[in-house]
Amino acid sequence: MTLRPTIFNAVLFAALFLAPLAGFGQTREALVELVSADADWTVEPEPIHYSAAEIDGIATGWDSAAIREYGVQGVSIFDAVGPESETRVRVTLFEMFDSAAAFGLFALERNWRAGDFTPATIGIESYRQGQRLVVRQSNYVAVLDVVEGAEIGSGLVDDLATLLANDIIGDSRKAPVSTHLPREGLIQDSEKYILDSGAFNRATGLDPSELGFENSVEAAVAEYAAPNGGTARLAMLLYPTQHLAIQYLDIWVEETQSEFANRRTGPLVGIVLNSSDDALVQAILDGLRYESEVTWNQPMPDPLTLPYMMLTIFAWTGIALGFTLVAGLGFGGIRIYMKTRYPERFLGASPNSEVIQLNIQQSVTRKELNS
Repeated sequence: MTLRPTIFNAVLFAALFLAPLAGFGQTREALVELVSADADWTVEPEPIHYSAAEIDGIATGWDSAAIREYGVQGVSIFDAVGPESETRVRVTLFEMFDSAAAFGLFALERNWRAGDFTPATIGIESYRQGQRLVVRQSNYVAVLDVVEGAEIGSGLVDDLATLLANDIIGDSRKAPVSTHLPREGLIQDSEKYILDSGAFNRATGLDPSELGFENSVEAAVAEYAAPNGGTARLAMLLYPTQHLAIQYLDIWVEETQSEFANRRTGPLVGIVLNSSDDALVQAILDGLRYESEVTWNQPMPDPLTLPYMMLTIFAWTGIALGFTLVAGLGFGGIRIYMKTRYPERFLGASPNSEVIQLNIQQSVTRKELNS
């Protein structure tokens, strides 16, 4: 009978704690169910879920090798049919390993120069291009392609994207190398996060092998503009260590004799491409900084001085004397108490007890020796 209330309380607590989490669509399956449960949308036909090893056969228009390079956990594809079946939107959900991988995939196909490119305000970051709406939220990238019906930019398609983005929780940070991009003059929506050597070559025209790209190098490419109309492109590489950055930058400069302006700060290397505006180039390189911080929360001890050392010695000596004093008084007190309270029982005081004596000072007679 005593166990039933305990079990009941545990089940009730678990239910109350997990119930709010049930509404969060942290899995691709849960996000599909979320769309199915909405009154304005139905999912037709059944969604298809792909693992990371199966993405080569997906006809999404995205580079499967680059997707694997960023780090993908799985992809789900389904059609969302709007009211009265007049609108059909194909939704592709990319579940990446982390938010940095999602940012890399999000910016992979983004072309801010195109005339049909339009930034959007859905999720942490989004854009419209052609009949496609791409949304980044946490470690997910949701791609919505209008198959028929409503146009991209209409409220109906935006509502579907918002429905998905609002149900995804988690951190939405960019890649570490992207956070070091100089902010002054940076053209919005022009930055890309690159891990693939082929994509780096296409974006910069540089040979990735000459820059040691096979040594776990992360790269960011961004466009910059000056008030006078000048433009420049910055290729920034983040090496695992500053020693590798020094080594490969020196090799690249020596072998290519490149006239591109460059700068290294710590493990960060910046190369300015395609610019004739010297002031803009200098401003970009001046803004290139890498600062590493070490936080030490525990205060360091003060230097040990002679007065402090003597005070410490006397303090510990006093503690030792106090301990021996308490032990001696305790032992002596017990002896006095036992001899007073039980005089015949304490340490051989009983009349029937015998005390063993060595008699070391007693002389030995010849008789005792003979016996």
